[in-house]
Amino acid sequence: MWRIGAFISNENLDFRVSDNYDITSYIASSFQGRMMFVAGKLTEEPYPEYPDLQMSYYPQSEYVATAGVGHTGLWEKSDEVATVIRNFLNP
Repeated sequence: MWRIGAFISNENLDFRVSDNYDITSYIASSFQGRMMFVAGKLTEEPYPEYPDLQMSYYPQSEYVATAGVGHTGLWEKSDEVATVIRNFLNP
């Protein structure tokens, strides 16, 4: 499953706020499989607690941060990120 950090569009923001809808806890309580979070090391530096927070929702998760990139790591170091994802999917 691929999940982006923000709700898909701003059009849904009123619904999310007004109904106290928390997509993270809903998914976390229903998903029991393995999960991997892929990030850029530069993105995590301002928020060092964020990886642990993300992984706390999913007991079978791992976190991989690519050095030297931020949000654009998938494009900047696509071969490295693809290798990490392949290794996760084919243990």
